Order: sequence, then structure tokens, then C-alpha cells
Amino acid sequence: MNGLEKILEDIRSEARANADAALRQANTEAQEILEEARRQSEEEAGRAEAQTDERIENLKARYASSCELRRRQSLLAARQALIAQTLEEALRAAQELPEREYFALLSEMAARAAHPEAGEICLGERDLARLPEDFMETLAARLPEGASLTLSSSAQELPGGGFLLRYGGIEENGSFEAVFAARAEQLQDIVRHILFAG
Repeated sequence: MNGLEKILEDIRSEARANADAALRQANTEAQEILEEARRQSEEEAGRAEAQTDERIENLKARYASSCELRRRQSLLAARQALIAQTLEEALRAAQELPEREYFALLSEMAARAAHPEAGEICLGERDLARLPEDFMETLAARLPEGASLTLSSSAQELPGGGFLLRYGGIEENGSFEAVFAARAEQLQDIVRHILFAG
């Protein structure tokens, strides 16, 4: 091997060594870049998974809250329907009382509503037709002091039963529907307590 070949061989060896070193350096840097990219990718995936889990939990909580609200609304609607039905049945029961009990109730209601002055009691056509003979005497015995009522001979439009009290030009509606309507909240509270106490 002559001197020129030796120099060329040394240059080649050095170039190979430099290339190998550069390749190793490039591989090391590529590995570091890949590791950093993998680490960042895992961090982002972890954040995305945590955000997804949080969204899922929020959706579950909202769904549970919505279901609970719908359950309470349904329960309230069912309770209100049951209360309304009970009040309707109570009204119907009052209207369908046996004659003696019906007129005793009418007499008691009229006595409570009477003013301490002279007035007139008006009944519906059905009630006038079946009025017991002693009704006005029974009513007069129950009236408060200073109150007096005479029976109107003309029938009023009271299909659900009850009476009207007239004092001059003023009428007081004592029909069962009017009494139930005027005391609706009080009656609903009583029924609610009876049906749902405890």
C-alpha cells in the first residue's frame, strides 16, 4: 500500500466513523423526539380521557336530576289528580245524601251563612219539590240571633243543590259548587293531609 492509498483509506475510515457517529447521533435524537412525542401524546390522551370522564359524570348527574324532577312532577300530578277526584266525590256525595240528611245539611249551612237581619232563602226546583214540611221551622231554630229567613216560592237555577240567600239586592251563593270553590284550598289541604299524612 503506498502513501496515497493509505491517506485515502484513512480519509474513508474517518468519513465512515464520522458518518457512523452522525447516524448514532441522529438515531439518538430521533429516539428522543419519538419519546417526547409519545409522552405528549399520552398526556393529551390522559387529559382527553379525564375531560370525557368529567363530561360523562356531568351528563349522568344531569340525567339523574332530570329523572328525579320528572318523578316528582309525576308524583305531584298524581297527588293533585287524586285530591281533585276526592273533592269531586265529596261534592257528589253531598248532593246525593238521603233526603233527611241532605236537608239537615242545607239547614245547617244556611244557618251558618245567615246574616243578623231579615232575608230570603231560595232553593232549586228539585229541592223545592221535595222540601220537608218542617224545613223552615228547623232552619229558624238554628238561625243566629237577629236573623230571619223566609222561603222564596220561585225556584232558582241550582242544579247541583244548595241555596241562595237574598238580603235586599244582595245574593249570597250557598250552592254546593260555590261553597266547595270558595273553600277549595282549605278542602285540598284537608284531603292532602288525610290521603298523604306520614
